[in-house]
Amino acid sequence: MSTTKLTRKEISADPIHDALVSTIEVLRTRARIIMMIAAGVILVAVIAYFGLRYLESRNSLGQQELAKGIDYYHGLIDAKAQEDPYFTSNIHLQTFIRALRSAEHPPVDPDWVYIEDILEKAVEEALFGSRLVAQPLLQARYQIEKLKGLR
Repeated sequence: MSTTKLTRKEISADPIHDALVSTIEVLRTRARIIMMIAAGVILVAVIAYFGLRYLESRNSLGQQELAKGIDYYHGLIDAKAQEDPYFTSNIHLQTFIRALRSAEHPPVDPDWVYIEDILEKAVEEALFGSRLVAQPLLQARYQIEKLKGLR
């Protein structure tokens, strides 16, 4: 194996050698500034990390408090709310107020999502289908009774 020996003149003319030497020289002369910048970047990163962890914990606590509050919320609405000037002055809400007077809350049922789906499909079929109106509604009744174990 042979090695190629370069002369000092060839080494000094080499652009890679020049780049390495100048980089080392910059690092040596500006080491203090480079260290301060690196320390600043690290400090900002640490502050950002702990700041985000703090905000995340606050968000988590907020969600827990909301979940606790939902247990106590029953959604009771005062009937006198419809006498508020916002409702009485808005002509478009008068229909809503009339409907509110006769509205009843649907029964609380764990299967309500499924019952609602059955009813929606039956009403759609009754309105837009080709069968008689009573047929899809009667079919929905049978499906709900089967769902509830009454059939």
